[in-house]
Amino acid sequence: MRAHRRRSPCVSVRMERCAFVAAALLDRALGAGPASCGMFIGRREHLAESDRESGAKRRRSRDVDHRAGQYGADSAALSQRKNSMTPSTGRFCLLLASAMLACSCQTAGDATIDARETGGVANDAVNSIGMKFVRVPKGTFAMGSQRGNRNADLDERQHEVTITRDYFIGAFECTQEQYERVMGKNPSQFQDPRSKGSTANHPVERVSWNDAVEFCRRLSELPAEKAAGRSYRLPTEAEWERACRGGSTGEFAFGDDAAALGDYAWYQPNGGGQTHPVGQKRPNAFGIYDMHGNAWEWCADWYVEHSSRPVVDPTGPANGTDRVYRGGSWNYSAGYCRSANRTATRPEFNSSGFDFLSISFRVVMDESSAR
Repeated sequence: MRAHRRRSPCVSVRMERCAFVAAALLDRALGAGPASCGMFIGRREHLAESDRESGAKRRRSRDVDHRAGQYGADSAALSQRKNSMTPSTGRFCLLLASAMLACSCQTAGDATIDARETGGVANDAVNSIGMKFVRVPKGTFAMGSQRGNRNADLDERQHEVTITRDYFIGAFECTQEQYERVMGKNPSQFQDPRSKGSTANHPVERVSWNDAVEFCRRLSELPAEKAAGRSYRLPTEAEWERACRGGSTGEFAFGDDAAALGDYAWYQPNGGGQTHPVGQKRPNAFGIYDMHGNAWEWCADWYVEHSSRPVVDPTGPANGTDRVYRGGSWNYSAGYCRSANRTATRPEFNSSGFDFLSISFRVVMDESSAR
């Protein structure tokens, strides 16, 4: 049983002050209009409950400031202001209050760092460009689809996979802003020409497998990352599927009922013809977002049809023609978003000229680099 960490008196006082200032900021944020105010109150209630939660549900609470930032960008709500407060000021107060309330609802150990400790091992981490990572535990799982599954493709033969080390994987897909910070450009199809920042938190797309690998190389070479001993790579196909499943053996991370997919994914019925900001849908049990839908994601492996033999730490064949990508996207039906669904294309393909196809990626940070 996990020991409860008692808060010191000084920490409690600091947290009370944090909550007090947040309340004052909320008063000022009232000028943002009823929609934004209601949004904040809902987030506040959710955060208040998070102090009694644990595991994946608590990780979702810790990401509330990220989601509030997305919802707060809603121009319709912001346009309802009826006083002299500027939109930027109102939104700033709202988000700052959300962040401060998050601090007030977290334990003393959670208030200062995004990495969580369990037995001396960090469960979450954040790097120098703001990428958030979730630890996926080592273990054995059934990769692929069960025999007789009418939704499965022929190349989804189920087999036992053992991963012998924990690993860190991005909680979100790489965003346009993060990609541009590292690569100096944003190739994405879905950019708002009227406001550069409005799609900054959408997944980057129109990137080839080669581009994604180069991003990982350059990210690893950033001074802050080198100083911290962190390096980055694409997930293997097995790592990707284990992270996607979140411990589930069903069609999706949440089970077999495709009717629930809209709660977890942007896909054909709700995609609206484009990508969406990362992290707006529900995460899986590991606390990872958007592995179903929004944008396809590159994996490290060359494509090959799987056998039914058990494997340990598979990395795919040494060579091939096509690289694997997974997860489905905003323009694809539920079948393509299944945890076991596989597809592949040549590594230089970046989907330019194919407006219906958005391929992005998320990165892995090796366990040893996060200590």
